[in-house]
Amino acid sequence: MTNLKSKSINAFIWDFLGKISNQAISFLVSIILARILLPDEFGLIAIINVIFMFANIFMDVGLGASLIQRKRLLPIHFSSVFYFNITVGLILTIITLFVAKYIAEFYQIPELENLAKTMSLSFVISSFGIVQNVKLKKQLNFKKITSLQIVGVVISGGIGIIMAKNGFGVWSLLTQILSNRFIYTLLVWITVDWTPGFNFSLKALKQLWGFGFKIFLANFLNILFNQLDVIIIGKIFPVSSLGFLQRGKSLTQMVYKLTSTSLSQVLFPVFSSIQDETARLKSILNRATHLLSLVVFVITGALYLCADEIIIILFTKKWYESIEYFKLLLLSGFVMPFNSLFINIISSRGNSTNYLKLNMIKKIPKGLVLCFGFYFGITGFLYGLILSSIINTFINILFVNRELGTNYWLLLKPITTNLATSSLLVLGITSLINRLDFENLYLLLLIKFFTFIVSYSILAILFKFDGLKTIQLTISDRKKRTPTNE
Repeated sequence: MTNLKSKSINAFIWDFLGKISNQAISFLVSIILARILLPDEFGLIAIINVIFMFANIFMDVGLGASLIQRKRLLPIHFSSVFYFNITVGLILTIITLFVAKYIAEFYQIPELENLAKTMSLSFVISSFGIVQNVKLKKQLNFKKITSLQIVGVVISGGIGIIMAKNGFGVWSLLTQILSNRFIYTLLVWITVDWTPGFNFSLKALKQLWGFGFKIFLANFLNILFNQLDVIIIGKIFPVSSLGFLQRGKSLTQMVYKLTSTSLSQVLFPVFSSIQDETARLKSILNRATHLLSLVVFVITGALYLCADEIIIILFTKKWYESIEYFKLLLLSGFVMPFNSLFINIISSRGNSTNYLKLNMIKKIPKGLVLCFGFYFGITGFLYGLILSSIINTFINILFVNRELGTNYWLLLKPITTNLATSSLLVLGITSLINRLDFENLYLLLLIKFFTFIVSYSILAILFKFDGLKTIQLTISDRKKRTPTNE
């Protein structure tokens, strides 16, 4: 096993375990908060969170990705990016303080003004830890990232729950976000062996700018189109509807964070380090697609099948309206891990022009959905989102094929195979369960879940799914490794 393969597998395992731990803790916190707070309050924080997402894009403007992608770097590159991030963070804070009043007026919700002003602190806080986080990712040190994230999630979650129980409402959610960001930033400063030098160079920024600016534009378009639904729903529908939608979104994003986020964060620096070795890129992409297909459709299928029981048992019947949103979001969201994987191939090659072009083309179907989907209500928008997500996946595969010269069906086969398997099992188990009379939701949840998992596992073994082979080979390789390879 090569050193790169060893590092990448270790990084993926640590990042995946970290995602599971963080998601488990965050999920537990969200359950407690959802039982205490109202959907309206989650809707308010969803509107404010849009500001946070846009700010993160503007603070970094793609320079972090440039630091990871670029092979030859000097200390002044890191220091220059650090001071740039802090400057932009301060500017964003000042801007938000001035526009907070207009945000509240736009939504006709006075409470949003103070929420937005307080949220602006996150821009300064986040700017101090961006470079340290980049250095850890570049070193594939996801073990440390995982440890620090867990500490932040536990402490901030506890703070949020205590405040919610004491009647602070939406402010408990906002404080949870801010405290989590502050704790993580503080910890990376304490534990990462790097401090900025007293030097700054525009020339160093310009060297990173060519690649980074196009990444920034692409990421900006992604955030804009992904969050426009929140902006529109918050404006034309009751804020409680946004709360229900966000509950479905948060559950759907678990699939994304447990699969694509871990894989893409690890594979981007790996892809970047071998960007000129097309054969190795093809091999890793092939194995990653098979592995991702198996994991994604097992998780997605199980969640879709058990959606009703999950929402009612965990969040109580007051969140019943979010069940339909959750199911539809799962049907559009299953493609996100694959899209993230394919996009990482293009960006890691240093071809930021193609990366930007790809993202602009993909906004056409999403833009049409945003323009016409809400004519049929939130549900109509979500059905349109399913169609645009599938179209965008085909576009991503097309661009990857052009970049690496791969076979179209090579990437599509594992996705369609696992999709068909998951869909047939969901339909079959649902049809069987509907003929039986179960009143106990807990028992029904267990029967659905374990029937699906066991059936999927049997089919994967019988038909020798390549994703299962990849898992077995990885486990076998790790057992053979000697201590010196660690």
